[in-house]
Amino acid sequence: MLDRRQFIKLASLLPATRFFASPTRSLQIPGANNILIILFDALSARNVSLYGYPRETMPNLARFAEQATVYHNHIAGGNFTSPGTASLLTGTYSFTHKAFHNYSEVKPEFVQKNIFGLFDQYYRLVYSQNPLVEVLFNQFQDNFELYKLSHELFISSSFITHLFPGDEDISTLSWYQWNSKEANPVTGSLFMPDLEYYLRKSITESYADQFPRGLPEVRGVGYYLIELTLDWVMRSLLEVPKPHLFYIHLLPPHSPYRARSEFVDTLDDGWMPPQKPNHLFSMGIDPENMYENRRFYDEYIQYVDAEFGRLNNWMEDNGIFEDTWVVFTSDHGEIFERAMVRHAKPTFLHPLVHIPLLIRSPGQTQRLDIHQPTNAVDVLPTLLQANKQPLPNWLEGEVLPPYGSQNPSLDRAFLAFDGREFYSGEKVTKGTAMILRWPYKLTYYWRHQVMKGNPEYIELFDIHTDPEELCNLSTERRQLSLELLAELKEHIKKSGQITFPK
Repeated sequence: MLDRRQFIKLASLLPATRFFASPTRSLQIPGANNILIILFDALSARNVSLYGYPRETMPNLARFAEQATVYHNHIAGGNFTSPGTASLLTGTYSFTHKAFHNYSEVKPEFVQKNIFGLFDQYYRLVYSQNPLVEVLFNQFQDNFELYKLSHELFISSSFITHLFPGDEDISTLSWYQWNSKEANPVTGSLFMPDLEYYLRKSITESYADQFPRGLPEVRGVGYYLIELTLDWVMRSLLEVPKPHLFYIHLLPPHSPYRARSEFVDTLDDGWMPPQKPNHLFSMGIDPENMYENRRFYDEYIQYVDAEFGRLNNWMEDNGIFEDTWVVFTSDHGEIFERAMVRHAKPTFLHPLVHIPLLIRSPGQTQRLDIHQPTNAVDVLPTLLQANKQPLPNWLEGEVLPPYGSQNPSLDRAFLAFDGREFYSGEKVTKGTAMILRWPYKLTYYWRHQVMKGNPEYIELFDIHTDPEELCNLSTERRQLSLELLAELKEHIKKSGQITFPK
């Protein structure tokens, strides 16, 4: 008997059809507002000028903020896409939804327990350029009216995505690892890799003037432009029925950092961030390399901001803000310090988990700044309450101010876990976990190979007085560390699959 994956692979060999329903559904919900969630992947609040970054990276977001609620201490649900996005969409922590490893799905019960299942009276449409998010979309597919596949909006995409449109998450990863010139110049095929390589080369050369560092790319899938995606978003906002819930997950400024020509070298300004000591997971990156990566990332953010500014202007001109909740956020951040770059390591240093969150409610005309700590799990309950929907008791987030309590508790515990090396159902024998009870953030590492025989390592930082995380207080504040660690382990144990050193 064929399992689901085998069936999808065989079915994908048939002539492909677009995987979404026809947008003809007419919904009548008196007084209901639309919801637009726009997420830019790997956008760290630490690199956004709105949050005090010395480089002017996002002037258009700052303009949007003047008529929105700005959350200054917003924490992601994870340090990479799978847990971060799953926490946003389910309103639960990674220990609960279990999507804490690469290309992971949530637990079966969350196929319905998510934002799309809860807003079932809305017309729901989704798009993502990130294959890890499409893993979740494939799970939630019965809760959408329109699911736009990523490669449908690409300039080009690997033909493998057209052969296997129903199983894109596996096919693209496998194709890239097996047949990509960049990943493996010696392959098992004599013809297909060269064909793919020369097609890609032809496309990139045709855009060389506009993108001197190369076209924005989802490796193993294809090239894309933010412009084309946002053009489709704008058309869709006018065409689909109301009320609608639209979740769009764009890959920039995730690596590779490839800004449009007018932003290339605009930040070659000689500015250097504070130098920090190496870390347990330092990658041996020299300061010049870190600086260059940070600069390319910042310039890519400028490109993102310019396109967001174009969308913002269009929404203003077309009255979208009058009847739509607009949420701007990210799934996690990036890091360029302590001899590390990007988000490839299992740590929860603040550049990786401090992300933007801005919410513009329908008709909002004034800026409101919220400095209390908040979390990605709070977005779903907030949107439910704001749109007069009931709040299920399984949600682990709280309604954000000012839509809930004006003075939420400062000592809430925020939780996250990184078990990226393990798969669903496997016993997790090592990992990294975080608990943040403002202003203290404790990170617990256990059984990582780099720890060289030490079974456990703890970091404790006071995020308020030491935002750069330069002073590890785990020894000085030992009793507090033990209390937070005990609380963290109690949460972890509820997962039923994670073990600790004895």
